[in-house]
Amino acid sequence: MKIGLVEKVLIALSVLVVLGSFAFAIAARSKPDSVVVLKTLDMTCGSCAVTIEKTLLGKPGVGEVAVDVGAAQVVVIYDARATSPEMLATAVTAAGYRSGIVQNLSLDRYREITGQNGSDKKPLIKIGCGKECC
Repeated sequence: MKIGLVEKVLIALSVLVVLGSFAFAIAARSKPDSVVVLKTLDMTCGSCAVTIEKTLLGKPGVGEVAVDVGAAQVVVIYDARATSPEMLATAVTAAGYRSGIVQNLSLDRYREITGQNGSDKKPLIKIGCGKECC
């Protein structure tokens, strides 16, 4: 069976579309380059911390989230091209926890100040408050 010119063109276009979408997917991946520290009120336990973490990790551009219930702080490592500190604070507020921006800085500056590499994953979540929710 011979393949005609129209079929060859359609196959070529299909291959280009698949390769093009693959290349776009690779280019669209976020690379965290910024850190925002949020003051977040109304957190009382580890369950609150998990809710906030899941909320933020579901947002485009968010790489890592660390929640410290006792200090009422949320640290978010994110890609500034994909989201903004204001959008992150708004997402936390929409999840039921009043939140505002304390500090926004580059990932390099954050590492310099804290001595932490963004991927060290030292959990700040303090689980359990002794109430039924935990």
